[in-house]
Amino acid sequence: MSFSSKVKAEIAQVFGEHRHCRIAFLSAIIYGTCTISNGNTPANIEPKTDNTHVLNAFSNLMNTNIKNSVLKKSHDSIIAKSCCKRAYLRAAFLCAGSVNGPGKAYHLEFTANNEQHSTEIQGLLRSFGLSPKSVYRKNKFIIYFKESDQIADVLNIIGAHKQYIEFEMNRAEKEVGNSINRMANFETANIDKSILAAVKQIEDIKLISATIGLDALPNQLQECAILRMDEPALSLVELGQRLLPPIGKSGVNHRFRKLAEIAKELTTNKTNS
Repeated sequence: MSFSSKVKAEIAQVFGEHRHCRIAFLSAIIYGTCTISNGNTPANIEPKTDNTHVLNAFSNLMNTNIKNSVLKKSHDSIIAKSCCKRAYLRAAFLCAGSVNGPGKAYHLEFTANNEQHSTEIQGLLRSFGLSPKSVYRKNKFIIYFKESDQIADVLNIIGAHKQYIEFEMNRAEKEVGNSINRMANFETANIDKSILAAVKQIEDIKLISATIGLDALPNQLQECAILRMDEPALSLVELGQRLLPPIGKSGVNHRFRKLAEIAKELTTNKTNS
């Protein structure tokens, strides 16, 4: 499976937690792949694509009330919230996006069928501090990135967190390789370490889950483990803010050390048995 396919498989079921996000998600599908015939009504909207992910998402979101909301609401109101902007971009990428896999030349793009949709996608990307470039090619409007840091940001924004980590891991390895020749600065090394730490945490949690199950953990460790699996890209500070009650970075780090100790003990026991 290509890296693009893995990204799309990951985001295909992430419509959004709230109804307004699902409206934004469906709106992007309609703008990107659908034709409307015989009147502007839900029954006359039909996606023109063979993309299985898009067809499944369209089918799952074909609730009439949601469709009516897409048609009745102004486009600006549909994408007013930050979470809805993310949902819209997620669906836009699902419909007509691609990204090169780690190890290849950096390139991520969205394709739009018309200039208006292209302008909307670019505006949403800029609202997150990104700087997309665009080109008109073969009757299509292409919005693209070639900077690795911005590609990583797009993957994070659209919710492809697992592939974001894979991308960042590969980028970190490249940076480390280059740093040997040019002596990378301390800040870059710290960024690399945080990515590697997140991957190690996920590996420990998966081992515990497969061996004794997360239910066997104390509540505080279980909560932290589940949150890390759900949000692999968050920093320790951000994770701590999501916990109930919130805790500081050192507290989150302490919990992950406990999880690492449990994983190590399980590995040792398995080796000795």
